[in-house]
Parts: sequence; C-alpha cells; structure tokens
Amino acid sequence: MKFNAHLTAFTDGQVRQVEVPNMECSGTTNSILENIYLYGQNEVSPMENRRSVSPGDAIEYHGKFYMILLVGFTEITKNNLEEFKKLSLPNKIKYLMEMENKSEKI
Repeated sequence: MKFNAHLTAFTDGQVRQVEVPNMECSGTTNSILENIYLYGQNEVSPMENRRSVSPGDAIEYHGKFYMILLVGFTEITKNNLEEFKKLSLPNKIKYLMEMENKSEKI
C-alpha cells in the first residue's frame, strides 16, 4: 500500500510517497504508522530527491494526519499541519517538544 508522508520537519511539506508491503499493513494504527515510518527511511527504501521521514513530519492515514513525535505519533488536524509548515525550524522544534509533553500518543 502507498501512503503520503508530508515532509514538514525540514521543508514546507513536500510529499514523499511511502510504499509498505501489504502484509505489513494490518494491526493497530500505531504499528502501521511505525511501518510507514520505517519504509520512509532512505536506508530501507531509497528515494532520489527526497529525504527520509523524520520527527516533525506528518503521515496521512485513512484521511487523518499523524505527526511523528520524537517518540510515537499524535493525531493532528489539517489546519494544525498547515500552521506547523509555516513555522521556523526553532519554533518547529519547540512545537514538537510541547506536543511530546502534552499529546495523547497513538
């Protein structure tokens, strides 16, 4: 299956399409997000002209957006994602740290 990862940590939201083997697309939302993250790494699935998926990026899954935190994931709205894209890198890091401490993780 293919999933979109919005590369918002270090860019303004380029989309990297991440392909995950179908046999690894079942289970909990968290386990699927972890597999999308894994297959979004250039060491696992090299992609020319796209960086690896990182904390601060967002994964689109079943019409929802999940921000990749330093540890885990949290659901965010499309509006929050758009606001995040506009932040400077230091403010993105601050935002992630706040979400890490406040958010209910998936």
